[in-house]
Amino acid sequence: MHASHRASRSRGAEILTVAGMEAVEMVRSIRLLFLVFGYASVGLLVGYGWRSLDAQSEGQLRAFAERAASLTPEERADRLAELAQQGGPFAELMGGLVFDPVLPPVAMLVLHTSSWLLPLLILLVGYNRIADDLESRYTRYVMQRVHRDAYLGGKIVGHAAVCTVAVIVVQLLWMGIASALEMYGADRMWGATIRIWPAMVVFVLAYSAYTMLVSTAFARSVLALLLGTLVLFGVWFAFNIASFGWAPLGRVWLSSWYPALYRLDPIGVAVFVGYTAMFMLVANSILRKVDL
Repeated sequence: MHASHRASRSRGAEILTVAGMEAVEMVRSIRLLFLVFGYASVGLLVGYGWRSLDAQSEGQLRAFAERAASLTPEERADRLAELAQQGGPFAELMGGLVFDPVLPPVAMLVLHTSSWLLPLLILLVGYNRIADDLESRYTRYVMQRVHRDAYLGGKIVGHAAVCTVAVIVVQLLWMGIASALEMYGADRMWGATIRIWPAMVVFVLAYSAYTMLVSTAFARSVLALLLGTLVLFGVWFAFNIASFGWAPLGRVWLSSWYPALYRLDPIGVAVFVGYTAMFMLVANSILRKVDL
């Protein structure tokens, strides 16, 4: 029993050691700036577009948002059910942005739109983190000091930690700008910050696990980036096309659960946690078979 406890504690220490090294390397990488500026730019463009449309409509867009915010939970659920029945999964997804009970529509629109780019940015930051180690045989040196599963876990934790901090910094920037411009719902955005951040941790952890899976599966880093991007959007596209034949397939991939995750809906969180575990298990299985 004591040996098992020491082994568990040793694994945890190994994961933290690798995670710390990974975090330092990522902070030094110029590609982290791509995540910060790319994520920030999309949100700012969407926010600017909302503000412009509201001005052109002479405030009608804001009035619509205010009416949506005044709906009771029952009325909101009825509207979403109608949208799902009439327009399928995509209409239900967009309705979730408009009738969200926590954040105003502009905030959900910014958050959701930028989230389509965020997985690619997370992949761009970390696609080579394991592939380069395998290609250079650096893992042969590392594996003499840490277990393979601890190495993988540390890589995921370090990558997710740095990306999460970067995302939170960008979201603080968005909210600061929204408050300065007195955009509709800015006060609610600040109030919902604490609620959104746990969801972002789950979001980033899932795609960090995917990134490390890709980096483990493809030995060459360039191949990891190309095929990782292809799989990321190819799976989403395939399931959405298949949903026209059978609607539930449209809810298989992670992207259809973004609004539910941001509301911390238990099912949405469970879907992301499940995918994270699957990515980690597959990556660990591949890493165990790699000839170092």
